Amino acid sequence: MNLKGRRRYAMLARVSAVGEKRARAFPPSTLGAEMFAEVRSIVAALANHSAGQASSDGNVRHRTRARAAARKALRESMQAIQRTALALSIDTPGIDRKYRLPRGHGELALLTAARMGVQHAHETVGRFVAHGMPSTFLDDAAANIGRLERAIHASAVAKNARVAARARLHVDLRAALIAVRRLDAIVPNVLRRNPAALAAWRHARRVGGRAASKKRTLKQVDRSASRPMIRRIA
Repeated sequence: MNLKGRRRYAMLARVSAVGEKRARAFPPSTLGAEMFAEVRSIVAALANHSAGQASSDGNVRHRTRARAAARKALRESMQAIQRTALALSIDTPGIDRKYRLPRGHGELALLTAARMGVQHAHETVGRFVAHGMPSTFLDDAAANIGRLERAIHASAVAKNARVAARARLHVDLRAALIAVRRLDAIVPNVLRRNPAALAAWRHARRVGGRAASKKRTLKQVDRSASRPMIRRIA
């Protein structure tokens, strides 16, 4: 949850507290009681969403790192095959063209080149081993291909889960803000003869950050006023 979201959540929590404190003024059968109950329920849901979002963000970062590591491992294994193929081209000119790797960092192009390279290497596996490649180099490359494919899938699943969590958070927050807008009319009407209660409502209803913005505006005005005036001379 970003700063704006945290400020709204704090406001909603304060509104919920006002509803609990002034429950006698809003009987269960009234719209005001219904709106306070909705805000209270959504505040609890937002707390769970916030925890879930933090978890999903961490999962996305973990999957992204795993994906990068898998991509690096596959590229390194294929670079060893490509380097050896250059040596094989001394006796078989052009054989190295079968093992070219993409220059960019695109994973799809890398996977395609790796699959083709492994397939071609099966034809001359003995010559690769004779040039110092381990006897398991094809199995190792195939394992790295599978590892990257799984990492790409896991990363996509984690990102989709994060998007879904943020969407649920947005829907709940919107519903709570609509309820508060209704209470903006209901509370002053019900508590019109209680100045202290109205003051508490106004304080609870305020979203943080406005005072800071006002201070910044005043500072800008002060700076503008302190600048010397320069007359234009025709």
